[in-house]
Amino acid sequence: MHLKSCGLSLFALAAASFTFTACTDSNPSTPFANTPVAGPTESSSSSDGIPTSSENLSSSEIFASSSSSAQSPIIQAGFQTWRGTDKAQQIITGYDAGTGTSGYWYEVNDSAFNGASKVIWVAAASEQCEGICGTFVLDRANMTYNPFAAVAFDLAGKNAQGELVAIDATDMGGICITYSSDFAPTLELSLGEAQNAIYEYALPIKSLRKTATPETFNIKWSEFLQPAWAKNKITSEEAIKKLVSIQFKVQATTGSESRFDIIEVGSYGNCTYTPPPTPPIDQNPDSDPNPNLPKTSPFETWYGSLGDYRIITGYDAGTETSGYWFTYGDDPIAGASYIVWPVETDYIPGENDWMDPIIDHCEGICGTIEFNKGKMTERSPFIGLGFNIAGEKSLDDDIYTGEPVDASAMGGVCVTYTSNNDIDLILGLGAKEEEYDYNLPTKVLPKSQTPMTKYVAWADFKQPSEGNGKKISGEGAAKILTMIKFEIPGEHGTQASVNIKSVGPYNGGDCHP
Repeated sequence: MHLKSCGLSLFALAAASFTFTACTDSNPSTPFANTPVAGPTESSSSSDGIPTSSENLSSSEIFASSSSSAQSPIIQAGFQTWRGTDKAQQIITGYDAGTGTSGYWYEVNDSAFNGASKVIWVAAASEQCEGICGTFVLDRANMTYNPFAAVAFDLAGKNAQGELVAIDATDMGGICITYSSDFAPTLELSLGEAQNAIYEYALPIKSLRKTATPETFNIKWSEFLQPAWAKNKITSEEAIKKLVSIQFKVQATTGSESRFDIIEVGSYGNCTYTPPPTPPIDQNPDSDPNPNLPKTSPFETWYGSLGDYRIITGYDAGTETSGYWFTYGDDPIAGASYIVWPVETDYIPGENDWMDPIIDHCEGICGTIEFNKGKMTERSPFIGLGFNIAGEKSLDDDIYTGEPVDASAMGGVCVTYTSNNDIDLILGLGAKEEEYDYNLPTKVLPKSQTPMTKYVAWADFKQPSEGNGKKISGEGAAKILTMIKFEIPGEHGTQASVNIKSVGPYNGGDCHP
């Protein structure tokens, strides 16, 4: 894991509050039957001033306590973009309840649920910290699900009676944020303790990507969705009419540490951060050059080196089940091949975090394949890795098939990998694969023991055989695409090591180790 060094330009953080969410893991094959629910938590303090020490400080030293009740929504406009480089102590939300308590950053953690996660803030200013920054230290302790920590701010703050006030934030249109983070964060719309409890803390969220260098994201309110396991439904349109706070959260495996730097926050379209020029990346001599085409799809390039646990495909079907890695093998056709992971991991139905330790260790998806034909006679043994483009449209179905989507705008796929064997890069069609006798458009990626980058246009994918005679081109498959698969075949009794390090779109993608 590459951790970005970060010191904190600490401001006078004078207001604090509660809340938190539920576990947001999803699984492409199993509904959320027993998803744990997290409730409110708060930080308290006896001091509201700016710490003078440059040592790491706990939240109890820099945050003030706050009530967790919420009053009727107020409507106002005028959210001013907050920039950490301005050293402003308070975000001017334009919705303050009249007490000056809105817009102060504070900590949220899992202590109320027997977790021991925390935020370590660095009081001294640093050139490497351009806003509010620190480290999320995640400790599961006695929790039954992944630990979490977050930083948040209230839109209106407290009224004269010390009660948190809800606001109608429709006029903001959404939110923009500039940040860097070692782990993939989520933004969450918190409605106050009473309302959060009604929805069992399954609040509207937006999943973001991990990024080692600051990036700006503009997110419309309509992009915030409840987790797939939510029982009591609320739309983002409804949520923003009674919004109390916005949280920037990281939830991952215990022992994880994620440094973050929030540089800018504003209403939709009003962040203006300009990143420094990105130096050119040296390509492997045998790798394909980047075609440098404009980005034409919502698919975000995934980098295992950043510890991304989920690929942001941009095509999710609404259940947050897209972009999670899965494995498959030759056992359905009597084979006995398997993959040996480099670190211990436990598959738990209904959860997607079982591959997290693998991604952290490998800076990608890696393992050693043991090829065993078993009683298979039709073909060579194999193991496959893959991810769904849209995921499941509904989690009510007992059988997972995956939703097809038109991914033509991607232009194709880029990938960076190492492998002792050739890899069959396959366009998976889900329930339609049988219709084509499993003779799917494929591109063979040559084996390479050093990182190899390939850019493969949809037109480069071809059916490997005649099959049952039913034809489909790579461009045709892209219009009904369900998943992208990396299938590694091998000879019986042999081994092969593989590591998928980066995946992105052909148009506008930037694959590299």
